[in-house]
Amino acid sequence: MTAVFRPTIGELLLERIKQTPDQTAYVFLPSNSAEGSPKESKALSFKDVYDTSKIFSDALFSLGVKPGHRVGLVTAGSQRWVFSYFGALGAGASTVSLDARLSPQQLVQAIQEFEIHTLLTESPRQLNELAANLRHPPETLKAIVTTQNSTEALPNIPGIEVLNCRDFLDRGERANELAPGRFDSTLSSERAIEKVSTFKSTDFSHSHLVMGLYNFYFGAFENSNETDVVLSTLPFSSPAGQIHALIPFSYGVPLALSEEAYPSRFVFETFKPKTLITTESVLKKFFQNDSSEPFHIFRSTALKKKFGGALHKTVLLGDLSDEMIEAYLRAAKIETYKSYFIDGGLGPITLTKVNSDPASNETHSNLGKPHGDIEVRVATDGEIWVKTGQNPKSTSSDLGFATGDLGLLNDSGELIYCGKKDSQFMEAFSKKFPLIDHLVSFQEEGERGFLALITLNRENLIGFAQDRQLLYSNYEALIRNPVVFAEVRKIVDEINTLLEGRSKISRFLLLPHEFSIESGELSPLQTLNRDLIQEKYRDQLELVKNAP
Repeated sequence: MTAVFRPTIGELLLERIKQTPDQTAYVFLPSNSAEGSPKESKALSFKDVYDTSKIFSDALFSLGVKPGHRVGLVTAGSQRWVFSYFGALGAGASTVSLDARLSPQQLVQAIQEFEIHTLLTESPRQLNELAANLRHPPETLKAIVTTQNSTEALPNIPGIEVLNCRDFLDRGERANELAPGRFDSTLSSERAIEKVSTFKSTDFSHSHLVMGLYNFYFGAFENSNETDVVLSTLPFSSPAGQIHALIPFSYGVPLALSEEAYPSRFVFETFKPKTLITTESVLKKFFQNDSSEPFHIFRSTALKKKFGGALHKTVLLGDLSDEMIEAYLRAAKIETYKSYFIDGGLGPITLTKVNSDPASNETHSNLGKPHGDIEVRVATDGEIWVKTGQNPKSTSSDLGFATGDLGLLNDSGELIYCGKKDSQFMEAFSKKFPLIDHLVSFQEEGERGFLALITLNRENLIGFAQDRQLLYSNYEALIRNPVVFAEVRKIVDEINTLLEGRSKISRFLLLPHEFSIESGELSPLQTLNRDLIQEKYRDQLELVKNAP
């Protein structure tokens, strides 16, 4: 596949301003209008993005932001993120997108980790919470700005300039009068470097991200035009969402973003997207929440109507393992792609079309071949390494960039994703067993063994009980059934066998429920929140650890 070269994201924005300034780039639907009127959505043209980003850029420049500095963005999936992002690039800075759901303590950690010069926050409330935890601000931090209009009083932080949105924009307008061409000049330079939103110290060039976008979506977007709306459910604060936010500038197609974690049917009817970028977990939630007509009715027109009537392509961040969801999409005649992304933000690595023939479809973990100039290798310990023509500054090795993920390459060169490395190695092997929903392991202090928390797949567990004619009064009682425990013990023994010379699972605890996004144990992208899980179940883990 041939890459379409674009030097920087900034040059793409300038190109759009010259060619199609009034064309829609983004459409935002606020969460509080999920049941309201389509008129409540907010559209931004390329000119809107350019004009306001220019003011943000000049304001940042007036705060002392220079090429080489890092600007932190805690502005969620909103218009303010777009202005902050391009504004930072126009000041020559690296951007660090941080999850707006991070605690104040985690934000302080990120500010220190990334040596952030200026932090752009979402609201005065968020800023005040952060200020309470900045007793000893990092030396690199010089300014904090709230990008939301408000008359609320702001905290005084010694040594740090704190600005509200109005004062920030006023400074930008005054700075622009002094140097009106600086924004364009900086955007078209090669200096802008992307700093991804992860606690890995890794820089990625914009040219690499743009080339990755072109390669990645070449098949999914090859027949798209400026009227084909793309709906993304990925938050800008995630590395993947951040990359997807660049789609309008790479392809010229409007990008619709809902602030709802899971889009409602109203969102689909409002935007009428032709392409959906999402995750399997979001689709599951949508199917569960939409009860207008049973999904088991496999009529193409009825299923298409649920997605606004226009959807014909879905691109999934990650795998598609739910056979029923795959059957729904196939029945609705929606072309579906699955992919492999690196959590650290390197971006799209593989993209493969889900086979429309269920009889010939390969294993769900097959995520296809790498695109463009990207080379994927698997080390002897099973870790996936990625190498590109513009490899990021990272672990020095002939293999390239260490992803921290586990995988296999089949005879056709296609990537089979298996899970995470290190203490999560055994968690990857647990995916081989349908009865296991999640396995989270924690190493015991001073010992080689691991403690494991295990949740079971409810549907598969009930099927297991029916096959063995087990009697039980409720789900929790079924979890405690000796036959179930013995089966899980057998699975753990098999996992330990697969681990060969590695540390084994020495003890495990079966939880009487599944992990959920609502409880915080899973992220919106279905990844495990290991720190929260370890803290939440600390007492139970201690009991298991001290058991005879």
